[in-house]
Amino acid sequence: FEVQRRTDGVGFAQVGYFATLFGIAFGALVFGETIRITLLMSLVALFLGLAITNGHIRISRPWNTQRPNRKPNRL
Repeated sequence: FEVQRRTDGVGFAQVGYFATLFGIAFGALVFGETIRITLLMSLVALFLGLAITNGHIRISRPWNTQRPNRKPNRL
């Protein structure tokens, strides 16, 4: 219950991703399973998504058209 106390639902759900990574590494080391390039690409996508979700990587939003607050022009 300590993990649940320290984080929110998103952080708690991310534990499953690390369990997947551990399972892949365990299978490769103990059972000699091959790790292919497609698996590595999917792991990169997985951890990129985790980094974006946790706020470690920020993506600029060019579609955000809000302008900064400006003083109105007076004639």
